[in-house]
Amino acid sequence: MGVAAEVGREPQEAPGCKQLGELALRYGLVEEAELARCLEVQATQDPPRLLGDLLVDEGLLSRASLDRLLATQRRGEGEGGHFSRKAVAERAEVADLDELLRIQVEVGATDLHLTPGARIHARIAGRLVSLAPRPLEPDRCRALIESALTAAQVAELERERSLLVHFPREGIGRFRLGLFVQSRGLSAAIRRIPEAVPEQDWLALPPILRQVPRLKRGLVLVTGPRGSGKTTTLASVIELFNQTRRSHVVTLERPIEYVLPSRTCLISQREVGTHVASYAEGLRSVVRENPDVIVLAELATPDQIMAALTAAETGHLVLGTLHTSGAHRSVLRVLDAYSGRKRTMVRGMLASVLRLVVSQHLLPGADGLRQHLATEVLVATPAVARMIREDRVHQLPGVMQTSGRDGMSMLDDALVALVRSGRVAVADALPLALDPARILRAGEEA
Repeated sequence: MGVAAEVGREPQEAPGCKQLGELALRYGLVEEAELARCLEVQATQDPPRLLGDLLVDEGLLSRASLDRLLATQRRGEGEGGHFSRKAVAERAEVADLDELLRIQVEVGATDLHLTPGARIHARIAGRLVSLAPRPLEPDRCRALIESALTAAQVAELERERSLLVHFPREGIGRFRLGLFVQSRGLSAAIRRIPEAVPEQDWLALPPILRQVPRLKRGLVLVTGPRGSGKTTTLASVIELFNQTRRSHVVTLERPIEYVLPSRTCLISQREVGTHVASYAEGLRSVVRENPDVIVLAELATPDQIMAALTAAETGHLVLGTLHTSGAHRSVLRVLDAYSGRKRTMVRGMLASVLRLVVSQHLLPGADGLRQHLATEVLVATPAVARMIREDRVHQLPGVMQTSGRDGMSMLDDALVALVRSGRVAVADALPLALDPARILRAGEEA
């Protein structure tokens, strides 16, 4: 089940390997005062109890977290991963923004968080870890952030109180800066944008996505919560077009993340705020650009959803993303954007143009080194289209459970496979499961 570790059995400390308590501190799982209290309790016992058991009994660690710490210690990754935490901390304490971005790349972090009054954090394999021992001073935090901005961007940030910036750095990589003002002051969430689209096999995308380039028209939705890899999935599908079709692909993004070269396809990427003034203007103009395939990075408003439905209805293939959890909930999200007669009209439009919904989640790996994708697939068969048209969306999960031969699958199927293979821990899969008992049984079988 998850990481194969005997709970409470701490291995002997290997050369260069930190104590379990130090690892817990490094990962931000316990506070120094909490650890000190447990060590004091341990010192008064004869024979002393294992520290891992004490941390769990005190409610400071879950068993799953303890398993991961023990596995990290056993692997000899005493510095908390494939990098030296001490060396990183020393660099981060005095680094400028470019140096922090280099650190982000070196440690394999997808995101870097700069917050005044808090330690610098990075998200590695889906989990937040601290990179520096001391909190960022507010003045230094603001200076780091503003070093990435032009005078006009600083003025816009002061006016709007939030800003999204594309930030390429030669020799380091490409980044997306999400800047915002919160109770502590000006903060940043910095997302690293990979230079190349990962291979589909590595991403473990559902095989049915390979059939999308065969479609000539209709609507394909990639859905999931923020940070679930929807943009990467869309880019991977566009790469399939770029290898198998001769089409004009027009994307509307904010910002452009993956820069896609034209191969067999002509690819035109437009960035909202840079190449087009607003998302609404981009939607109005996109059908005049002679596209075969339209990629809309986000369908967040009724107007955006209607534009996608209309473009699909007029003979284009439209790919888009929605921030929803679950395939049938994505259908509900589209319908719930409207009411009355307009909802009835949209139901008919969606039933006629929908081709595929892929809903996805990213889960932290049990090894702590990478994340794993779990997907749910809804294929718009004639039966599914009829249910949408007749407002029987609540029946879609039942169809998905019994239509595996059509390429459909439920999220629980993917979670069971991940847990059974040991790639994902039971504790991480359970919160997403519709049937938790299946996940628990899969954990027992692992």
